[in-house]
Amino acid sequence: MFKNLLSITLFLLTALSINAQGQFGVRVSAGQVLASDAQDMVIIDGIRVSHNLKFIDFTPTRSVGFFARKQFGFLFAQSDVSVSSFKSNFEVQSYIDDDIPNTTATETHTNLDLSIIGGINIKNWIIGVGPVFHKTLDFDSDLYNYEFYSASKRNLNAGFQAMIGYAIGPVTIDVRYEDMFSNVGDHIYLGSNKSKFKSDMNAISIGLGIGF
Repeated sequence: MFKNLLSITLFLLTALSINAQGQFGVRVSAGQVLASDAQDMVIIDGIRVSHNLKFIDFTPTRSVGFFARKQFGFLFAQSDVSVSSFKSNFEVQSYIDDDIPNTTATETHTNLDLSIIGGINIKNWIIGVGPVFHKTLDFDSDLYNYEFYSASKRNLNAGFQAMIGYAIGPVTIDVRYEDMFSNVGDHIYLGSNKSKFKSDMNAISIGLGIGF
């Protein structure tokens, strides 16, 4: 499925930039994944709590990639391909030994992001919506050091985003908000049980595109 999405996106990048009304360029962005605090307990043999795992926050996200945009009168279509990275931070509290201090564990996420946006273009303002797909390129977690932890991370996640931007000449500045359709514990298993984190993930970012 991902290969098909990548092929479609690359086709759109090419198709949207091969005529006079099309623009191809480089895009960089920075942002923040938003989620509320959440925690879950590790229970042994169904009766004894050994650890408490608490989600703290995400580090800022950064991405770099390419975009292509084409105008159809007051309408536009845009496709992006980029690589992004961010980290998630957790606190681990042990109930086995009171002398063990709470520790912080970090998970590192690196994704290939594909997005397609369509909308309106009015006096250099561009407003659009569309799907976005995140393909896992790399994932690492300090939590692997704990016997109770295991991960079952999906290779492909989908979301939906809204964008507002301003384009003048070759330069575009935009702000995006994404519903990521996932929560912080989707990939985390504590023992044999899927974690019960219920903190939904959303993202906001600001991007700068320079066309050629």
